[in-house]
Amino acid sequence: MQDEEMLEIEALETEDIQDSASEEDEQSSETEVDDVEADEEAETEDAEDEEDEFNLDDDDEGVSEVEEVEFEGKNYKVHPDLKLALMRNADYTQKSQGVAEDRRTLEQREEAFEQQVQVYQELRSEYAKFEAIQGQIDQYKNVDWNALEEQDPIEAGRHWRSFQQMKDSQQQLAAGIRHKEHECSQAAQREAAKRDEEYVQARNKVIPDWSEQLNLQLTDFAKTYGFTQDDVGSLRDPRMLQILREAMDGRQLKTKLQEKRKAAKKPKPKQDVKPLKKQAKGRTSAPKGLSDDMSPEAWVAARNKQVAARRGY
Repeated sequence: MQDEEMLEIEALETEDIQDSASEEDEQSSETEVDDVEADEEAETEDAEDEEDEFNLDDDDEGVSEVEEVEFEGKNYKVHPDLKLALMRNADYTQKSQGVAEDRRTLEQREEAFEQQVQVYQELRSEYAKFEAIQGQIDQYKNVDWNALEEQDPIEAGRHWRSFQQMKDSQQQLAAGIRHKEHECSQAAQREAAKRDEEYVQARNKVIPDWSEQLNLQLTDFAKTYGFTQDDVGSLRDPRMLQILREAMDGRQLKTKLQEKRKAAKKPKPKQDVKPLKKQAKGRTSAPKGLSDDMSPEAWVAARNKQVAARRGY
């Protein structure tokens, strides 16, 4: 019995120890879980703070370094470095468009020139045909058609029909030549008018204040170098007029500077300077008349002189 009681007591003690150990393990595990959750919350808050600070810095940087630029007709807010790239791209695009436009203009002129060359070649061929027909017609110039008809009416009729066909062909050929000559003249006038318009636009671009008066001034200035009015009028390059304008302005400025220098070098008229009368040191001239600045003795003496002068002694 005693042994059984002892075993029961030991079993109870073992259960108590196990229960206390399990309670301690549960408490420690709960503490560890709380610590882990607290650490995770702290890390999350730090990450959020860093992200907010990063976003704030990005916003501040974006606001301070963003610039507005126009690209293909629309406005964008971009970084300055990207703005420079877009501007370079726009400049390249503009130059490329200018080159393409110049190429199209050149191709159009080449095509028009080739057409004119072809028309002139056709005209030259038709001129040759016209001269050949005229030579054949001239062979019948001295023919006596009445006598030929009396000798051989059939032969005379054949030659007469051939003569009339030559004249008809020559008239048709002459009409075609006149039409082509008129077309060439019209094309030349259109080309000349187009070149004049391009010249005026280019001239007004380099010399915006162009006027007839300025043209006369440039002509007079060019004459000083031996050029004639026709020489100036035949200038079709606006850059030459720009050089002439700048040379004229430079001479006018030089003349004004020279005149100012000459005016500055002119001696000023001398003024008559009267020498000052020197007075003995320590002595001052007596004032004329009476004055409050006089000493009593001087004032009495001056007054006596005035009275004596009035009395005549």
